[in-house]
Amino acid sequence: MNFKLLFVLFLLVLPLSFSSLIGQSYLLSDMNSFKGDIENNYSCSTFSLSETDFAALKNSEGILALDLYFKFTPEISSNSYLQIYVNGDLIKFKTKVGLKSDKYVIFEDFQSGRDVIFLEDYRDQNKLDLNICGYVSGSVYELEMLNNSSVGSFKMPYFSCKGCFSKSLDNDQFLVDDIVKTNLFLLNKGFDSVNTYVKYNFFDVNTETKMLGGEVFFNGLIEANKDKTITYYFKSKTDKYFLIPPASLEYFYDGFKFRELSNPIVANAKNYLDDIDCELASDKIEYVAKDDVKITVSCYNKSAESKVFNLAVKINDTNLINSDVVIDSKKLAEFTASYSFEDFEKKSACGQISFNDEIKDLGCYNFYFSESSSNYTYYLVGFIFLIIVGIFIYYWLFL
Repeated sequence: MNFKLLFVLFLLVLPLSFSSLIGQSYLLSDMNSFKGDIENNYSCSTFSLSETDFAALKNSEGILALDLYFKFTPEISSNSYLQIYVNGDLIKFKTKVGLKSDKYVIFEDFQSGRDVIFLEDYRDQNKLDLNICGYVSGSVYELEMLNNSSVGSFKMPYFSCKGCFSKSLDNDQFLVDDIVKTNLFLLNKGFDSVNTYVKYNFFDVNTETKMLGGEVFFNGLIEANKDKTITYYFKSKTDKYFLIPPASLEYFYDGFKFRELSNPIVANAKNYLDDIDCELASDKIEYVAKDDVKITVSCYNKSAESKVFNLAVKINDTNLINSDVVIDSKKLAEFTASYSFEDFEKKSACGQISFNDEIKDLGCYNFYFSESSSNYTYYLVGFIFLIIVGIFIYYWLFL
């Protein structure tokens, strides 16, 4: 009877999480254990929830997450790392600028031996198989998962969903010295309120931009299912491509410091193709066969420096112009080409300018071909003249 009572108590205790992250959870130590050492420097352990247990976890209010506690011996930075697989997929983590993904959890990712890893991206799956692998280097000779590590559905704040922390510009096309409005959007899709600290940039970019004011910091409470938008203004000091760095968000929950980074934005204050205005034109739109069609492309360089670009003009599949051209700053240049047609079909002259991988279409110009009215007049006059001559001859010779 005592054994049955202990067994029932065990079942009741198993789903409980530690007190500060209230929600349903399962201790990983009840499923398996993990320990890697220098003798077997790469080790893996599998931690599986049944479909029933995983369904119960998903149906419990909260954010799916791994709450990991690991001990590095000795506790020093080294080449040792963890890799975590969910249902066979390797979890990847954003790097500092949000442009790349990292496959590793390293010593520096743990805070006093603890790291929290969100699993919300796997909520739509039917099972949960965790595979934790650890590599131990020569300087760290032992890596061990502690007994309080768990997987659960925790009632906590959550800002890691797609679009929950994002940066955007009101206008993606702008010039040097234009005032640009930047928006930072923050949404707490979790189950608890939290005090947050938001900074407009994760690292300085004083060489490329000049701040003009607005809300560059926010320090305050974000309630569950509530959002906050802050705005700031800047202008660019360069006409080259530059990075508008991600914003950073920090908050403490259950003694753990969470950090999120928004998306970075690659900007060009003076897009090359927007610096050049080109117009495709012709001397007329209706031609007689064998007439020469004259195509003119007028281009104006609005920028403060010379521009080199490729200009291409085609009539149907025939190249009229395809060459690199140079236009000095604040100058207008004209490029001409001619083509002679042998038929009466409608044609289209189309143009584009390009630089590296950027292409700007100039549109198409349609041409129509027919016999001119003057030619028809000559034919008619000649035909009438022949009729008159024929009538005259008929009456003169036969009547």
